[in-house]
Amino acid sequence: MKIDVHVHATLEKSDVQLSGPVVDCTTLVGHLRAQGIGRAVLMASAEEDDRPMSNAEMREIVRRHPDFYAWMGVVDPARPEGLAERVRALRLAGAVGVGEFFLPRTVRMDDPGMEALYAACEAEGLPILFHASVNEGDTYGFVDRPGFPVLEDVLRRYPRLVLIGHSWPFWEEVGGRVPELMRRYPNLWADVSAKSGSHGVMHDPELGRRFLEEFSDRVLFGTDTIRETQVFPLGAWLDGEVEAGRLSKAAYGRVCEGNARRLFTGIDIPVGPQV
Repeated sequence: MKIDVHVHATLEKSDVQLSGPVVDCTTLVGHLRAQGIGRAVLMASAEEDDRPMSNAEMREIVRRHPDFYAWMGVVDPARPEGLAERVRALRLAGAVGVGEFFLPRTVRMDDPGMEALYAACEAEGLPILFHASVNEGDTYGFVDRPGFPVLEDVLRRYPRLVLIGHSWPFWEEVGGRVPELMRRYPNLWADVSAKSGSHGVMHDPELGRRFLEEFSDRVLFGTDTIRETQVFPLGAWLDGEVEAGRLSKAAYGRVCEGNARRLFTGIDIPVGPQV
């Protein structure tokens, strides 16, 4: 059973949209378990409790489904007052990280408000899962320049802060800048969710297998599921590769489950029963 580190859901059935209607948390449990996923990490999309998919809503989902979900929370650096305390409150409330760094606008990685967030997350031991972007005109994202120079600077200056990369701009560098940074900075991890992650690993299978083997201790399986109609191909591809002997069992186990358990240390992440 895999641990999926990247999903989106609402507490109840609703008309909430996120690139389409968002699935409710109960429906999502069955949908993911049918794909061999025994545990999933929810991504929050709002800090304010009165908004859909807020930190409070993610906590409530986990309260109702403690054997299946864990959650990451959101902290908005545009509100600098009490930011360190808000990050600490997330950890104390059970959040396993900050993510998806997914505000309804782009945020530059070198924005002055981000420094407080990096420092607070490093101090609290909370990783940041970010949606990488290189275009400030995008709807959302963690904006850096091509080649990720600011990301490198953050990785260097906050060596105990784990940053988990995700999205098309990140995975388009699977044969270039991303492995360079991962070799140099052990605090950079990779989330293989969504079409971007699947494409990054599968479009050149030999390159994908080399990447997974080399960085098998820092790659996290995920889907980025938003709707119950979505089935991403990477999970079945990984199963086929290990069964055929083209991917080592050790790398497969770390990517699909072991790394999530190790990264989220101190948080109980049991794998629920398959149904």
